[in-house]
Amino acid sequence: MPNGPNIIVLMTDQERHHRHWPDGWAERHLPSLQRLKRNGLYFHRAYTAACQCSPSRGLMQTGRFAPVNRVTQTFLWPGLPHKDRLPNIVSLLKEKAGYEVLWKGKWHLSYAANAAINFYAYLHTVVDKHIVTVLDTLQETGLLDSTIIFRLADHGEGGLSHGMREKAYTVYEEMIHIPLIVHNPKLYPEPLETSAFYDHLDLLPTILDLAGVPDPESYGIGRSIVPVMRDPSQSVQDHTIFSFDDRFFLPASTPGGHIRAMREGDWTYAVYFGLDGSGLEYELYNIKDDPDQMRNLLYGKPSREIEQEWARLHKRLTDRLVVSANLPDDFSWPLAPARA
Repeated sequence: MPNGPNIIVLMTDQERHHRHWPDGWAERHLPSLQRLKRNGLYFHRAYTAACQCSPSRGLMQTGRFAPVNRVTQTFLWPGLPHKDRLPNIVSLLKEKAGYEVLWKGKWHLSYAANAAINFYAYLHTVVDKHIVTVLDTLQETGLLDSTIIFRLADHGEGGLSHGMREKAYTVYEEMIHIPLIVHNPKLYPEPLETSAFYDHLDLLPTILDLAGVPDPESYGIGRSIVPVMRDPSQSVQDHTIFSFDDRFFLPASTPGGHIRAMREGDWTYAVYFGLDGSGLEYELYNIKDDPDQMRNLLYGKPSREIEQEWARLHKRLTDRLVVSANLPDDFSWPLAPARA
């Protein structure tokens, strides 16, 4: 039998951080979100670490990027390796902490396009009703106080920002910035917020930590956010990383069709490349000064100050890619950024 709390992960598909809703819309139409916030910790800087659906979820299950977990693309056979080769959240919770683990739902939410923005908003209300059912059931059965709920999304959605839909080929906030609430009435008698960074590499070690598994960070490359859950003023990292290797109506060999990126402080830095290194392009945004990411600071002739920041961020991203075994295989990654 487990010694830790009940743990529920409520994961929506394709939901971005809530920054573009009209004032009061979420309060009127998403009651479950308000209930979770009332006794929860809201993360303002939570990010996916991969897109699209299957790569993000494979990474969440294993705490490792696609070169290790083998899920580079959505619906790519054979999927995650057997638990004996690569442990995952399910196998670790069962074998190391005695939990009974269930996975409910599909890998994807299928729907027909129909007035895209209004329909996207409508889908939020649909999923919200199901989450209300879960919360009501926990409350009626007396399990709410002994259950920690993670309410998150696998990745974001363009929602016509930048004229784009879906969640492919960019590092725009709408596509990589996600909602995250950690809920428990005893932990959070009042609503709290944090500016600590989180990405989906952190889900596995966090859940293992809550379950009492020794050395939880040894099973992946992410960090447990339990210290942040205990003290929202704390942080376990000052950046997140992101990877895109999926396909969305374009050949895998498309120049610039793959991404490695990092969010650090006010910066979003991204490197775009083809499988053979073709189409190498760079983006740098200051999210504080340019929250809508309308100005790529590396376009044209960057200032000397931006050139220095570019070099620093590129080195740091490269170092993280080495540690996370997530450098591209088919060409020599540039150790210093250079113009084409």
